[in-house]
Amino acid sequence: MKGKMKHFIGGVVLGICIAGGASALATSIHPVGEVDLKVSLNTPRYVLDGKEVLPSDRNGMYFNGVEYVPAGMIYKGTTYVPLRFLGESFGKEVNWDGSTRTITIDSPDTQDCLEPGGNGEGESSIPHQIINTPDHLPTEVREWVERSRNIELAQTMNTNEHTYILITRGEKPTAGYDIQLKQIQQTENGIEVEVTFGEPGDVAAEVITYPYLLIAIDRTDLPVQFKESNYQYLPTLVGIETLPPIVDGDDIVKLFEPKKENGQVLISGITRAFEATIQYELTDKGGNVIKHEVVQALAGTGTWGYFSETLTEDEYNQASVISFFTESAMDGERIDHVSLELEE
Repeated sequence: MKGKMKHFIGGVVLGICIAGGASALATSIHPVGEVDLKVSLNTPRYVLDGKEVLPSDRNGMYFNGVEYVPAGMIYKGTTYVPLRFLGESFGKEVNWDGSTRTITIDSPDTQDCLEPGGNGEGESSIPHQIINTPDHLPTEVREWVERSRNIELAQTMNTNEHTYILITRGEKPTAGYDIQLKQIQQTENGIEVEVTFGEPGDVAAEVITYPYLLIAIDRTDLPVQFKESNYQYLPTLVGIETLPPIVDGDDIVKLFEPKKENGQVLISGITRAFEATIQYELTDKGGNVIKHEVVQALAGTGTWGYFSETLTEDEYNQASVISFFTESAMDGERIDHVSLELEE
């Protein structure tokens, strides 16, 4: 695998856009003395890939590892933001060398496309490409990546030419979480993908992040198996290969869009409930229970197992809400997970 490239730029960087790619940036700051500046602390909103990113748990402030400081300021028409916050929001490593007064920005999650039979970290017997930004990919792939980012899951999607492998870690409270590919190879059981999870260090930007790893290989119909080098569990889908759009859900149950066909309505989703068992109730507008059933998913307790239930059109038309719940293994108490209002 190629080593990281570094570009050294002298002077003070006042504005910077950090994008994906096999590169790093280092900036040496030359002191020019102290000056008093009149600035505006009208902190902007930060939106990354369509989702708002919060600099910290305090409105308008950023925690720099020592204290809270303004998360942005305006001086003479130019907006200044903390470089560490910006860099780590894009999954970069930002470091400060006080002896040389140098800021270094590296791309820890950037790996090159490897040829079969590589050695060492990133060993591979299958040509592949790690995709840092999916903007150029087909719409169906981009939408799939976007809807998968907030769920912890390993899954695949096939297009005409490629098989895309996606591993997501869900929503994380700080920067510093990442996923590194260790190897991808073909075995007698199919394709095996091994990854390593990175964890934040002692100091990490307090921002909501959605770390993921997206890999493209030539299309294959072989099964793909996943494992994490440090034996952390990787949830997978059982019963379906690719996550459809989710209309509602929580950490245990996620529902897909109901489908009407031939006088029936298919209610489906995924769950990782204990023993793969969930229950649902249909209620009308007055809160009366029309139907109560137990549903057995294809898997649960760690994996995301597919489930489905078919309603008659009359049942669907009478109902106003369908609610999914489980019962506590301790005392049998009902634990509500998700309720979906049914369209008329």
